[in-house]
Amino acid sequence: MPDHIPINRWGRDHWSTFAYLETRIVDHRGAIQREHMRVDPALHPHLAHEGSRMGAPAPTRLADGEVPSHDDWSCLDDAEAEGLIQNVGTGMHRRYVLTDKGRPVAHALRDYLAQHNTSRGFDPSALLARGEPVSSGGAASSPDPAAAQVGGIRGS
Repeated sequence: MPDHIPINRWGRDHWSTFAYLETRIVDHRGAIQREHMRVDPALHPHLAHEGSRMGAPAPTRLADGEVPSHDDWSCLDDAEAEGLIQNVGTGMHRRYVLTDKGRPVAHALRDYLAQHNTSRGFDPSALLARGEPVSSGGAASSPDPAAAQVGGIRGS
């Protein structure tokens, strides 16, 4: 995986994408609705959608600035590099699960957002340093290979 943006630099775009993904994991077996993602067709042409054909999206906002040529899929790649999520789909039909490390971060983020209505100031470093249930970055539970298919339809 190419260089990634470390979690201590994440800003609004990373945290809102991570919160969106957590919702998709709970409600849609980890399948992302592409039309809800900022996509740079130059970075992820196979994940582009009609709305992303208007040119590069706005830069990704970080805690300490911005980074151009970085879209929401790049944010998910960063989360995977940090060991918070795992893609159990394919490169073109991504489907994610939270890892043991990602589950407490998602819970803390959701709690923080409910209290503050913004991700500004959210810092999971203390949570991660305390050694909350953290695995080596694997899935929280081994996904059922049949359910790992796109759409989670068994026997298709």
